[in-house]
Amino acid sequence: MTATIQLREGNMFAQPSDLIIIPCSTGGSITSHVAQELENFDISPPPEAMQLGEVKFEIFRGAANIATYVGYAASVLGMRSNKAAISSISEKTALFAQNKPEIRNITLPLLGSGAGGLSQTESAEALIQGIERVDAADKVYNIFVYRKDDFEALSRHLSRETSSLPRTGRHRSGDHVSRTKRREAVRVFISYTKTDVEHEARVRDLATFLRANGVDARLDIWLLRPGMDLPQWMSNELDLADRVLIICNEDYAKRADGRVGGVGWEIRIVQGDLLQSQQSNPKKYIPIVFDTVRPADLPRFLQGVYAVTWKTDGANNESQGRLLRELYSAYEEAPPLGEPPRFVLR
Repeated sequence: MTATIQLREGNMFAQPSDLIIIPCSTGGSITSHVAQELENFDISPPPEAMQLGEVKFEIFRGAANIATYVGYAASVLGMRSNKAAISSISEKTALFAQNKPEIRNITLPLLGSGAGGLSQTESAEALIQGIERVDAADKVYNIFVYRKDDFEALSRHLSRETSSLPRTGRHRSGDHVSRTKRREAVRVFISYTKTDVEHEARVRDLATFLRANGVDARLDIWLLRPGMDLPQWMSNELDLADRVLIICNEDYAKRADGRVGGVGWEIRIVQGDLLQSQQSNPKKYIPIVFDTVRPADLPRFLQGVYAVTWKTDGANNESQGRLLRELYSAYEEAPPLGEPPRFVLR
């Protein structure tokens, strides 16, 4: 199965991803625009010696939450590029991401266009060809086109070339054209405290249930890798999440309320993102309480917020259905209104 491939309008540095591909020459040179963005996001400059079509990957260690991984793609040799090199870059990118569950969203520019002499159409077609050589059905590739008029022209061309590239309107932060009609999985980050083995097992079981039902549940024990910057990783996950589940218990409330050792950095990040999302996405955060948790164990910033109770005795059908309906926005509709009784008709 092929990945989801989306043509996106705008600046690829304007939103976070799990892996961002930086264009460079074989000698490590970059455009002034890319150089400015690397400085803005504290991204290291590219290596100085690479082969055309080569990609070098590393864990991102910058100060801003722009990505979890960075790939440097040698897409230009001198002032030339070719479609084979661009396809090789996207194929290597797909292979790198293939068996890494922490990578789902990948950002690429139109490599080889501009300084490399390729047209934007040639670049897009080469990128798609390389990606589709790799079985990566759970990955989402976002190919960015900086200018709106270029995006619209390329969208029209790709839509004519294949019926599987429909125009689908706005997606998160910009227009896009999608390579597949397969519904993109809801991305859900789970925030919790490591209270004890039993609590961790319950959280893992919940996340496993969600993944079995098509939800991309993101849990630290599955995704964190040695060398990753923890606050940066968590900020990136929160930015990319469609929804966030906060698993509340007494320990979480104590840490969130600063009653034990002050408020942890991870809860500060959650609180900051929750406040920012109230305007743009007020449904983003869902408190979850296990049935063994008292209502008083919710942190102060979540008291008064409707929470989903998750059963721990195995009789969980109602809780499971309620949570899945919420995550998929498949709400139960009220029955239609009937006519008033005859005795109230005047």
